Amino acid sequence: MSYKKNILLLILIFLSVNTFGQKLNDFYTSFSENGIKHNLNFDENGIVEIGSIRRHMSPFYDIVGTYHKRGDSIYIEMEKINSLELSKAKKFGLESFSEMKLVLYQNGSELIDIKNQTVYVTSKRLNNKKIKRKSIAFIDNQKYTYERIVTDGYGLIRRVPRKNKRFDKALAGVLENPENYEIKVIRGLAAYEKYGLIGINGVSIMNKKN
Repeated sequence: MSYKKNILLLILIFLSVNTFGQKLNDFYTSFSENGIKHNLNFDENGIVEIGSIRRHMSPFYDIVGTYHKRGDSIYIEMEKINSLELSKAKKFGLESFSEMKLVLYQNGSELIDIKNQTVYVTSKRLNNKKIKRKSIAFIDNQKYTYERIVTDGYGLIRRVPRKNKRFDKALAGVLENPENYEIKVIRGLAAYEKYGLIGINGVSIMNKKN
């Protein structure tokens, strides 16, 4: 990866923004390796909806399917996206759900999709102050917990992160010579299993090359 791409990656990782709706509705948000998020809604009549993340005055797209529960598992069958809607679905990263069959396993309040390495988290959990505000990173095997920018559904900043001098100093050292570091980001189910909910937004690991 080039020098400029390393810098861009760091900026995207550490200045990323989460958007949280104003209402605590009972829905799930996905966290996966590819970083593309969607919402998952169940109703009491066996209908499930997978939709793009709702943002104020922004386009929205969703597809529907059916589901049934069996023990701690939820079995989902999505409808086929017709050819006229396919291009729109692609814009929101939802085209792969056409006729998809999913099996989700309950783990406490979360739902786990092992096949697609995705964890679904309820809006109530996401609005927990610790989960909403904080993330973790590792620099030269040292763990840092830092705060993130938090915005509302209108894209307005609700909270400016507190400074973490130790983390800022360590990160500055990486930014000065990024070509000397190996950088990787763990997301989705892998981050959740290793670091818990605080890791679902992505865990950055930066270590000096040998």
